[in-house]
Amino acid sequence: MNCVILETPYMYRHDDPCERLLGQLRNITYGRLAMNDCVVNHGESPYGSHLLLTQPFVLNDDEPRERELGINAGFQWHDRADYSVFYVDLGISSGMERGISNVEQKGVAAIRRNLPGWENACNETPRETLTRLGLYTDVELDAILTFSVEANPAAALAGFK
Repeated sequence: MNCVILETPYMYRHDDPCERLLGQLRNITYGRLAMNDCVVNHGESPYGSHLLLTQPFVLNDDEPRERELGINAGFQWHDRADYSVFYVDLGISSGMERGISNVEQKGVAAIRRNLPGWENACNETPRETLTRLGLYTDVELDAILTFSVEANPAAALAGFK
């Protein structure tokens, strides 16, 4: 089983807190499905620092200093992995661009992949993608938004923590 670095977009920037929250949920869901793809379909052991280090009480991706610490912590694993896998259906984020640059400097192979069903996700809203793929219903997404924004608006803005 190869040890791989998993790269997917994480942060979703939007002025509307509800849209931002849905985008963040979509990106985290995509990252988790990419992780599943690595294990189930490719027999790999993936490490995605952006999915681990951004969990509550670890690092806050909205804080530039903490974001930088997280990116650099993830880069420490690049030369320990057999290769890096970049899932690109949602585009290549600035963090992913930095990851590509880092693995190229270290001579680590970079593989691009796609997930079935996500081909047009860049042309859809996060809600459209999540419901079209049957990952969430509109009712579930509305409940997440209602709970997050009413219970803790700051947490909703920080990416559904």
